[in-house]
Amino acid sequence: MVKNNKGTDTNKETDDEVQEKVIDQDDEQKTDSKSEEKNVSVKGVQKSLYQRILELGKETGRSVGELTNDAYKALLLTASGAKEFSQHFVEGAKQVSVQSIDNITELEITGAELKELKRKVSFNHVKQLKITDITDSEFSSIVVGIHNVEELIVSKQVKKTTVLKVCSFVNRIKLE
Repeated sequence: MVKNNKGTDTNKETDDEVQEKVIDQDDEQKTDSKSEEKNVSVKGVQKSLYQRILELGKETGRSVGELTNDAYKALLLTASGAKEFSQHFVEGAKQVSVQSIDNITELEITGAELKELKRKVSFNHVKQLKITDITDSEFSSIVVGIHNVEELIVSKQVKKTTVLKVCSFVNRIKLE
């Protein structure tokens, strides 16, 4: 029992009383000499959660310590899984994002320069566009669109059909 600020008894357990119960539960647990088990008190555990864990322990025949260890393991696995998932999501989004190069009178760019962008590229509203020193496979993996271009000059290593797949509103196409 705890006395409140008015001096009357209440049924609330103090943190110390709950900690004593946790330690008592852990003391009842059989310890394996090979494992790294240690008595640990955790402050701030909600009484209702602790009671539910006690009930679950009684139902399953497991100690509060075992259930708590399992909960911590699950939390850590979930957190690391979420972190890994988010990293893969960001990497995937970077691969899908398109760099738009727009409104230029004349541009000459090499395959190496396009690779440096580390993303797919779309060219829009360029009067004269010259893409040199690029292979067919590099072109098809980097260039996703060429739109509204008066004159397009592309390396002879790139197939005309590969170029045509990404073009719209292109007046003239030359392979050099």
